[in-house]
Amino acid sequence: MRIKAYFGAVIYYLKTMRNLTRTVSAFCLILILFSCRKYFPIPHPAPTGVFTLSPSHGPDSTLVTIGGITLGANDSVYFNGKLAQLISANDTQLVAMVPTLAGSGPVTVVANGKTLKPGTFTYDTTYRVTTLADSLEVPYYLTVDPMGTVYTSTYNNLSITSISQQGAVGTYSTVKGAMGIEYDTTSGDFYLVNWSGGGPFIQRLHQSGVVETITRDSFAMAIAVDRDGNVYTGNDAHSSVDKITPAGVITRIGSDFHHPSGIAVAGDGTIYVAHYTSNAYTNLDGRISRITPGGQISIIANINYNGQNGLVIGPDNNVYATVFDQVWANGWVSRITPDGTLTRLTSENLPFPCGIAMDKDGVIYVAEQVDAPGLTKGRVVKLVAH
Repeated sequence: MRIKAYFGAVIYYLKTMRNLTRTVSAFCLILILFSCRKYFPIPHPAPTGVFTLSPSHGPDSTLVTIGGITLGANDSVYFNGKLAQLISANDTQLVAMVPTLAGSGPVTVVANGKTLKPGTFTYDTTYRVTTLADSLEVPYYLTVDPMGTVYTSTYNNLSITSISQQGAVGTYSTVKGAMGIEYDTTSGDFYLVNWSGGGPFIQRLHQSGVVETITRDSFAMAIAVDRDGNVYTGNDAHSSVDKITPAGVITRIGSDFHHPSGIAVAGDGTIYVAHYTSNAYTNLDGRISRITPGGQISIIANINYNGQNGLVIGPDNNVYATVFDQVWANGWVSRITPDGTLTRLTSENLPFPCGIAMDKDGVIYVAEQVDAPGLTKGRVVKLVAH
């Protein structure tokens, strides 16, 4: 028994010493690491950051990849202040969808309590084209009132047609021979170029239905009106832009606006006109010119021209024009900035476009004279930005 007890004590002692050795060894290791911490610092998680943005421009619903570190599914991405839908996320990248009408501006990422900006995104506005009214009798020029009702001169039935936002078509006036038409937001009346009865006459169609003839002006087509009630139209006989006062006094501006059609006037009195640059009337000879209030004339853009193009000035102070390529019977709408930059807004074909108008919300309306060569029916389409 004594021998067994002796061996048990020895084994216990050895085990105790082994545990003690382990404890001492671990303690020594801790002391070594602690003393060497300034030489071997303990690593910390990398700070959140974003470094790349691709692509940096595009239209609505573009998928943009943002590269960085310490990112995740709980992060938020904003384009020009608009919250984007997060498509996917991991530690090194986020994929976000550009919101509708986000506009150009900074991209912001909110991640782990930090607000980060990987760059700027340039928003490319595009337009959806839908038919507002079809089977119209050759619509030429058009205008829109503050309620969104569109009015177009229809050549074949010689009347002014009204079109509601729901597409309901009616006869607003039985005035015969209207071509250019413009709604005057100041008075609520319409100004017309009327080719019937020995015209063209410059007329004012009052809300009461009374038609007032201001003057007769040779070979006028489109029409615009400024805030003082002065009317502007192109004169093909004199290759001029004519300013007509409410009293009917005509002042002719310029002499090189061959076959002028589209015309628009800005709030400061600047006039824009679409025309040929010579009597050759070739498709590539179209121009848009600007006439300052001081009378200075300059060409700001070259366009495909059909001799019946329309112009309108948007709230962004850009000019919007219908453009037509005679060779391919292909039409579209272009935006022209004040510095002359020309941007095509529509990819689909708008056959034989003429009049153009824009409402207070920036929706564009275009009159297509006919659906195809040789036909007599046209339509009015609306272009909505997205």
